[in-house]
Amino acid sequence: MRIAHLGPVPPEASGIADYAEALAAALRERGLEVAAHLPRDFARADARGIRGAARQLAAAPVDLYHFELGGGRVRHFLLLRELLRLRQGRPITATVHDPERLAWRGWGLGRFERLPRVLQQGLVLVTEPLSRRRERTAAGALHRLVVLTPAGAAGLRRWARLPAARVSVIPHGVAAVPYVPPPALLPLRVLCFGFLHPGKGIEDLLDALVWLRRQAPAALDRLQLTIAGGSRPALLLRMRGDYPTRLRASVAELGLGDKVQVLTDIPAAALADLVAAHHVLTLPYRDSRKLALLGRQLGASGALGWAVACGRGALVSDARALAGEVGHGNGAAVPQRDPAALGAALAELAEAPQRALAWAEASARLARERTWAQVAARFERMFTEVLAEPGVRP
Repeated sequence: MRIAHLGPVPPEASGIADYAEALAAALRERGLEVAAHLPRDFARADARGIRGAARQLAAAPVDLYHFELGGGRVRHFLLLRELLRLRQGRPITATVHDPERLAWRGWGLGRFERLPRVLQQGLVLVTEPLSRRRERTAAGALHRLVVLTPAGAAGLRRWARLPAARVSVIPHGVAAVPYVPPPALLPLRVLCFGFLHPGKGIEDLLDALVWLRRQAPAALDRLQLTIAGGSRPALLLRMRGDYPTRLRASVAELGLGDKVQVLTDIPAAALADLVAAHHVLTLPYRDSRKLALLGRQLGASGALGWAVACGRGALVSDARALAGEVGHGNGAAVPQRDPAALGAALAELAEAPQRALAWAEASARLARERTWAQVAARFERMFTEVLAEPGVRP
C-alpha cells in the first residue's frame, strides 16, 4: 500500500508535526510505503505553488492520500481542496486535529499574510461563513475522517453533518517505553509539559501555587513543580517576546523560585526520563476565547500521550477534550481558568499521594492499548476498508 502522507513534519515545532512523524514511522514499520510528496518550501507556498503541488500529487503513484489537518494550516487545507478536484477516483482521508474545524479559515495567502495581525483576525471573522462552508464541503468529500477523541468525533459529525460511519476514533499513539516506577512520594513531583506559550494556562498554575501558599501551606511544602517544553513553538514564530524568560521572571516575582523550575527545549531522547522523574502531569489549558467565536478545540494532547506512555496520571483542565482523556481512572479534571480549583486539587494530591499512584497504574494499563504500533494497525485497517469501497480506483 502506497500512502501520500500530507501534513507538517519536524523541524516544525508543533504537536501535529510530532504526531505526523510518529505515525508515518509506525506505518512504515508495518510495511506501508509512506512519502510526503510535498516540496520543501511548501510552508511558504503561494496559490500557484499549491496548485502545482496538487498536480504533482495527482500524478504520483500512490493508492491513497492522507492529510494531517489542524492548527490553522490553511495551505494544507487549500491543497486538499485542489486535490479533491484532481484526484481521479483515488481516496483521500484525514486526521482532523481540531475536530470542530478543518482549517479555521479558508483564505490567507500572499498579501493577507503581510497584513497586521488584528486585520487578519478581523478578516477571519468576516469570512467565517464562507470558510465554514468550504470546510464542510471538503469534509463531506473525504472518504474517512479520523479524530483522536470521542468528544472530537461528536463535534466533527455535528458541524460537518457527517454520518457516524465516515468518522473513525483512533486515539493518539504513545511511545513504547520501559515502565519506570514513580519516585519516592516526598516531595510530590508535578510536571507541566508541552510547547510553552500563552494559552497553556501556566499563569493559572502559578496562581494556584500562590493560592496554596495562603490556603494550604503544608500541602505546598510537599510539592515540587517542573515547567518544561519547547521555547519557540511554530505558532509563535511571528510574535514578539521571549515567553520562557517572562515565565522565569514571573516565578521569581511570585516568590516561587524554591518550588518551580523552568526547563526548555528538552531533547526528544530525554522526554521519557523527564516524565518518569515525576508523579503526575498537569495540563491547565485554556480554551481560546477568540477561537470560541469560530468553534471549539476538541483535540487530544501530545503531552498527555507522553504521560500515558510513561505510566503517569494527569491533572487537567476541562478545556478541549482533556476531561474525557483522563476518564479511564488515569487522572482528574478541574474547571479551566480557576486557580483556586486547581490549587485545591493539587492540595488533595499532596495530602493523599497514593491517588497519584493509582492514576499511574491506570495510565500504564492504557499505554499498553495505545502504542504507535497498535495505532498504525488501526490506520492500516481503515485504509484497507476505504480502498475496498465501491468507486475507488484500484
